[in-house]
Amino acid sequence: MTGNLRLLTPIECERLNDLKDDWTNTGMPEKFRYLTMGNALVVPVVERIGERLLEFVWNKMIVGMSRGISSGNIRDVAENRFD
Repeated sequence: MTGNLRLLTPIECERLNDLKDDWTNTGMPEKFRYLTMGNALVVPVVERIGERLLEFVWNKMIVGMSRGISSGNIRDVAENRFD
């Protein structure tokens, strides 16, 4: 290893975005390929964030119910305001 940095190739960026190799290779310049991938959302990452948020809220609601909360504002549940 030289310790030098290098740019990722378009194919490496596509793989990080969970796209097939050369998916953005439509004849546009490389700079635009990078731009399109930079504006994309990585679906598996977004799914994982959603799963974790759901798990967090669900756990907070269970804690709230165990303290006698039957319903209420989700923000109150998430911030542990059970008055």
